[in-house]
Amino acid sequence: MGAFRVFFVADLHGSEVVYGKVANAPKFYGVPNVVVGGDLTGKLLVPIIQRGADEYSLEFMGENIVVDSAKLEAYKRRLREAGQYFRVLGRDEYDEVKEDRSKIKALFLEEMSRTLGAFVEKCEERFRPLGAKLYVIPGNDDYPEVAQLLNTLENVTLIVFDERVVEFEGYQLAGFGYANPTPWHTPRELPEAEIYHRLTNTTRTADSNRLIMVTHPPPYGTLLDQAPKLKDFKPVIAGGEVLTEHVGSTSVRRFIEEKGPLIGLHGHIHESQGADKLQPTDGSKKRSIPIFNPGSEYHMGVLRGILLNIKDNAKIDYIFTRG
Repeated sequence: MGAFRVFFVADLHGSEVVYGKVANAPKFYGVPNVVVGGDLTGKLLVPIIQRGADEYSLEFMGENIVVDSAKLEAYKRRLREAGQYFRVLGRDEYDEVKEDRSKIKALFLEEMSRTLGAFVEKCEERFRPLGAKLYVIPGNDDYPEVAQLLNTLENVTLIVFDERVVEFEGYQLAGFGYANPTPWHTPRELPEAEIYHRLTNTTRTADSNRLIMVTHPPPYGTLLDQAPKLKDFKPVIAGGEVLTEHVGSTSVRRFIEEKGPLIGLHGHIHESQGADKLQPTDGSKKRSIPIFNPGSEYHMGVLRGILLNIKDNAKIDYIFTRG
């Protein structure tokens, strides 16, 4: 095992601008490996209703907008920059699908699949000439259908490692994209006990001394898992400040402390960019375990990341990036 560099990001959430920055990362940062720690796809499908020959209506930033076709293109671009999908529908089409959740989901998945496929294709075009590789896991906001699609898109450039351990520059890279329960009941959540069981099974034969562990949710009770405290889905404010609380996974923390991997890479909590350390419960391991969360500003078209230099299984240097 020698020294190598890796660029870690998470929570892209379908932003077209952020997708482009990930595709350019190997050339821009001079890294042979990019790792995405979950939540590749967006959360919202915006219907654009054609009201006349050259008149369209849509909701944008909480406001109802009516535009002609020339101005519509600018709104389409801004929606995609923010990670939102859209579909142009006639009035009759819109009336047909608006009350049918299965049809709405079908349209949502169509747009997710189309844009994610284009992202993977762009990465392959730009990574392959450099010999770079893209390692990805889906996150809790990525539908199971998205996870299945990623598996079908896998090739020599794209490596999907959700609930898998893959060889990685002389190290081992293990991934887990499910999250502990959230207030929003997202597509890929599991009870804590099931998370621990699956993490343990996934890494049963992995070598902890060369294991790089990527889980979408961060360990509970660290600098990486602090999010606004909510009541009725609204932030709780006291003394003019938003209160925060720990919302990470207790099972991820227990697993990391017991398994003692070389490093932990996480996402999920966009506001909680940071670095921290956990102490292994195995007393024979004298080293602490560094853990990281790059945070996310996808809705602003900003790519947050971490450049990591791992040197001979011992020294880890890092720098947070924002671009």
